[in-house]
Amino acid sequence: MAFDLLRLSGTDTTRWTYRRRRAALEALFTDHRLTAPWVLCPSTTDPATVREWLTSWTAGQARRCRLEGR
Repeated sequence: MAFDLLRLSGTDTTRWTYRRRRAALEALFTDHRLTAPWVLCPSTTDPATVREWLTSWTAGQARRCRLEGR
């Protein structure tokens, strides 16, 4: 499960904003038509959605959850 992109084509992306890294990660999944076993971790800026995820996901699913500020 991918939730962040730290390197892209040899470029260190850790100084990029999370939004920029996330957009690049989503583009990578789309451009390469990645499917199982690759999974893009869901992302949201909605606190209510995060609360739902934390109460409905299993421990393994909720191990890494990130809420981005607006």
